[in-house]
Amino acid sequence: GNNHAVVRIDKLDPKTNTVTSKTCVPYHYVPDKNKLVKGKGDAPWEPYRIDDIEHHLSPKWVLWVEGEKCVETSRMELNVFTITVDGSSWNDVGITYAVNCLISRNIQGIIYMPDNDEPGKKKAQLVEKIAAERGIKCVTVDLTD
Repeated sequence: GNNHAVVRIDKLDPKTNTVTSKTCVPYHYVPDKNKLVKGKGDAPWEPYRIDDIEHHLSPKWVLWVEGEKCVETSRMELNVFTITVDGSSWNDVGITYAVNCLISRNIQGIIYMPDNDEPGKKKAQLVEKIAAERGIKCVTVDLTD
């Protein structure tokens, strides 16, 4: 969405048929050229899988996790509306943009599940702070308790 696209290239091990590495290549739309161009561009990116909201029956809350793999697992295994943001968006501007995307789609709350490490804790604090500033409920799930 938002005039952006990502092409994911998985390298498979032919013996085990498992993914050994992945490459994600971002593209952005350039109106002057009327085409997608390789690179992130200047415009902010919407959260990964935000478009799934159209396929759910008016979700009120969203599960927010770290990383596309976690998003895909929760979508497939739990059938839960789940998002994440790309690696360079874990800052005030990127998180505010993501929260505003949720608010504009009438999401009323965030269930945030951070990675179990120090950067994960800092990201959780940032999401909680910005959610509170924007007036959307946010609950962080601490899996270490």
